[in-house]
Amino acid sequence: ELLQMFKTFKFTRKVENTLMLLFTAIFLVYISLSPDMNIDSLKGVLIIGVTVGIIYGLVAVGISLIYTGLDVVNFSHGEFFMIGAFTGLTVYNFLVDGELIYAIFPEAYGVVGYVIGLFFAFVLMGLFGVLVERFFLRPLTKKGGGYTVAGMGIIICGFGLSVILQNVA
Repeated sequence: ELLQMFKTFKFTRKVENTLMLLFTAIFLVYISLSPDMNIDSLKGVLIIGVTVGIIYGLVAVGISLIYTGLDVVNFSHGEFFMIGAFTGLTVYNFLVDGELIYAIFPEAYGVVGYVIGLFFAFVLMGLFGVLVERFFLRPLTKKGGGYTVAGMGIIICGFGLSVILQNVA
């Protein structure tokens, strides 16, 4: 009987938006009254939250583009993202720990190392993605996709790449 009550209990869009605004306001009041929270830590939390949200959005857009463009469900997409992040971090640490970037840009060596690390991550992961598509996915997509046997091969290939990339990392 309780389950039936929850199935019939529905909010309109206006009520949902009002409740969301109310709960957000209550949460912000609670945070502002907390003795551990000040404006600087709230700014930090908001910046981190927005940054992580943007990253999740970019990953979702990448998955959507791959599926609509190639008709391939790539289960190793998250691992590609992880390898790219490790690549950028490795290049950044290599550049910032060395004295070359600091000698050229003493005031902004961290930012320059970050930008160069991002560039290398973009380029190397783009090349890696092309190699994976050419050698693993293209032979399977030539035979068909979707719900065919080749389509299942694409899915199995994605799972296999996922396992391999997780263990490489």
